[in-house]
Amino acid sequence: MDENTFMSKPPVNPLKIELNIALGFRLDYNFVELKTSIYYKYPDEIDEITILAQGQFQNVFEVSNLNNYYFDKSYIKLPSLAITNLVGLSISHSRALMTQKLAGTVFQDQILTALDAEHVARHFFPYMFS
Repeated sequence: MDENTFMSKPPVNPLKIELNIALGFRLDYNFVELKTSIYYKYPDEIDEITILAQGQFQNVFEVSNLNNYYFDKSYIKLPSLAITNLVGLSISHSRALMTQKLAGTVFQDQILTALDAEHVARHFFPYMFS
């Protein structure tokens, strides 16, 4: 949605809100990055591809001795409690920033609901729970 777009009244039906989380890391800095993307779309299947509002938020955390969690020269495997906490912090941070971004718009009451961080972490990073 463009900043010059005006909508005079809020949407009648709740919107479909999608969350995506991508993980990145830098061993040389002991950094773990969780990039969250939040998309607001129409709830019907006819117009599921139109994005009404979106936000992408970069959450960077320092993890001591990240090398200890590096496997197969391609991925990291953090302890399940650690990834759950990082996901929870990232969701909370992204949710707050998205709420702030939507303030004063017709979407301001369409807030991403509180989510179970472990459930979300298991969905996006199941290999960290095996």
